[in-house]
Amino acid sequence: MENIERNIETETANIQVLEKGTVAIFKEPDRLELVLRSIGEQARNVPKTVELAKDRKVIASFAANIAKSKVYLDNLGKEYVSDLKHQAGKIDKIRRNIRTRLDDLKEEVRKPLTEWEQKIRDRISDFTAGVDLQTANIANLEEYMQYLNSIVIDSSFDKYAQQAKEAKATAIVNANAAIVNTKIALKIAEEAKAKQQQEIKDAEERVKKEAEEKIKAEAERRAFAETRAKKLEADAEKAAKLAEFVKRKAVELAKKQEQEKIEAKLQAKKNAEKERAANFEHVTQVNRGALVALMDVLKMDKKQAKAVIVAIVQEKIPNVTINY
Repeated sequence: MENIERNIETETANIQVLEKGTVAIFKEPDRLELVLRSIGEQARNVPKTVELAKDRKVIASFAANIAKSKVYLDNLGKEYVSDLKHQAGKIDKIRRNIRTRLDDLKEEVRKPLTEWEQKIRDRISDFTAGVDLQTANIANLEEYMQYLNSIVIDSSFDKYAQQAKEAKATAIVNANAAIVNTKIALKIAEEAKAKQQQEIKDAEERVKKEAEEKIKAEAERRAFAETRAKKLEADAEKAAKLAEFVKRKAVELAKKQEQEKIEAKLQAKKNAEKERAANFEHVTQVNRGALVALMDVLKMDKKQAKAVIVAIVQEKIPNVTINY
């Protein structure tokens, strides 16, 4: 490869020495074609694989040399156009041909390296494309966290290693926050459900007791009315009407209590949702405040501060907690 690079450099140097700052080479297209073909033939010897660092370096270097040759020859063309305006159309066509051929050649030579670099960027993008943190359940979130922790940032990431580390760290912080928030939300929901069920049970007991008391009172009133029916027929009629009134009220009360029970369920659900949303916002604000404090007081950078918060939340630092 060194011989190839030297040949290209020599060819370009010969042009500079031969023309001595002129643009006569554009008057001799055959000579220019020989230069372009020479570069193209040497490009065919460039490595086509990128497994080894030295091969990637050779590809990048040769592609850069092609670009330099393009710029050098293109600049000669610009000078030629300036000196010979009447031949501008012809020279521009030659320049376009140079640019197109050398750009295509550069892309061809660099294609294995470009594809290899894109694969690394795609791997890094996969770090944050695991699950939807807003809708995933605990099992999926914990599985995603295990996947993130299993990722090893090694030499295969090449110059993108630091970017990969930062992407992994950010994904871990976000996933951990989602796990904590989801667990808190589940706990709040369970407590709200238990409270709601107890309230329903208490309401049902009250309705049952009140109904039994009303039935008993009605029976007592009817018995009393019957014992006095012969003597006080008018009083018996009033007692019957009173019993009917009580019965109707009992039905109305039962309907009212049923409606109150339904409304209580709806209110409990709304309260649980509000409490869950408020808790999520509170946890987020506390973590953000802790992050800012670590950066301001201890002069940590954002990455370090996030790492400390994650360690505290995961209880990796003994006797240190964050009060939510």
